[in-house]
Amino acid sequence: MLYGASAQSRLVRAVTEQDRDRHRLQVDLARLGWGSDDPAIRQVFTSQFMPGGSKELWQAFNELQRASTSAENAARVLDACGSIDVMDQARRVRARTLVMHARGDQRPPFEQGRLLASLIPDSRFVSLDSDNHILLDGEAA
Repeated sequence: MLYGASAQSRLVRAVTEQDRDRHRLQVDLARLGWGSDDPAIRQVFTSQFMPGGSKELWQAFNELQRASTSAENAARVLDACGSIDVMDQARRVRARTLVMHARGDQRPPFEQGRLLASLIPDSRFVSLDSDNHILLDGEAA
C-alpha cells in the first residue's frame, strides 16, 4: 500500500528555473528557521501537509517538527527527497499494490499518485476526498 507517494519529486518534475528555485527555497527555509523558537517558518511546511488543520493541530505539528530533527537534518532530507525518481523501479513492482492519494494533496500533488499507480502493473488507485497530505481525524478519507 502506498499513500501520498509520488513517482517523481519536485526537483525532478521541475521544468523552469522558478520550479527549481522553489525547491531550493524550501530547503533554505528548513536550514535557516526549522530550529528557531519562532514557528512561522515551520508553519509553511505545516500548512502544506495539513491545510485543513485547526490552529491547535498546527501548533502541535509545528512543535513536533522542531522536536523531531535538527534544522540541518531537515534541510538535508528535503534536499535529498527533491531528487527522487522511481519511474523505472515502479514498472518492476510485482506485488499487488494499492495506491491512495488525497485529491487536494499538494505534497506531492494528486497527479503524482495517479502517475505512480499507472506505472505499477495491476495496481489499484483510490482517490481520497481530502486536501491534506496528513489525514485529519474525522475526515471521510
